[in-house]
Amino acid sequence: MKKMIQPGIVFLFLLLVTGCSHKAAALQENGVWEERNLAFVHDPENFEEEEVDLSIQVNQEMTENDMLSVLDYYENEVFPEMQVEGSVDFGGKMVEVQKRKITMCYVVFYKGETDEVLKEIKYINGQSVPAEKEDADHFTRLKMRDRTEDESTDE
Repeated sequence: MKKMIQPGIVFLFLLLVTGCSHKAAALQENGVWEERNLAFVHDPENFEEEEVDLSIQVNQEMTENDMLSVLDYYENEVFPEMQVEGSVDFGGKMVEVQKRKITMCYVVFYKGETDEVLKEIKYINGQSVPAEKEDADHFTRLKMRDRTEDESTDE
């Protein structure tokens, strides 16, 4: 019985020391991927909802499941922390802001620092869904934003 308890204690100790982090967070810490660009896209007709354009730089080999893990990480850990609610100082004037629901995330995964696209994903409610013809504008806008910002940082 004592032999069975010791491995359990060692496992719990290692779990406490290493912490419980999301798989995608661990991949990011190990340099496998990094965020390239993140932009909230507000719907002028519906102030309670917004979409997100996100680009990721893939520095090491990633599977599609790894990529989906990154999106799960954003949906469940990053986006909720970024949502602001209440009074916000906006240029010296206090403005009331209400939490918005993120309804869709459009993501482009790039190979390293290049413009080579590895994967485009339309992501909603924890899953990748097929992109439709009208979604092409979202991906194009995201790629143009990435190029523009890359050029502006080179100066």
